[in-house]
Amino acid sequence: MEKAELILMWFIDPPQANFHDCLKALSIFMTDYRGEENHADTESDTKESKRQEKQVLSYTQDAPFILSGFLECYGIDLTTVKYMHWWKFRMLIDGMNEECELKKRMNYRSIDAGKIKDKAERERIMKIQRQIAITENSATDEDIGDAFGNMMW
Repeated sequence: MEKAELILMWFIDPPQANFHDCLKALSIFMTDYRGEENHADTESDTKESKRQEKQVLSYTQDAPFILSGFLECYGIDLTTVKYMHWWKFRMLIDGMNEECELKKRMNYRSIDAGKIKDKAERERIMKIQRQIAITENSATDEDIGDAFGNMMW
């Protein structure tokens, strides 16, 4: 409720529609620039679909690789950028070349090692996955907004 009240402070006029719908739309805007969000009707459906998704990126754990990836791929030093739209930021991450360390980490994390038939290759992939595993708890939309909302881009 506290976060909802803080969000309400940013509205010039109070939302006329159901505030829950406003929050949902804001969340989709922040996380789904591609328009692929699973627009489930129930919260349990949404939770279930999120549980099935494999987290391949951690904004805190991968921060050095995000910064170096932007420098390597685009010549952009994120520490000096005054403003960058969240969608542009996400698109640039998606568009990084496959040789970039961040993309390699994301790709290795996305592999379902159980589907690899060759035992040696499966063990190699699993070893890499253990080395680069995301060790923090999954970040919520709010956590991501809090982390990047305070930065001067």
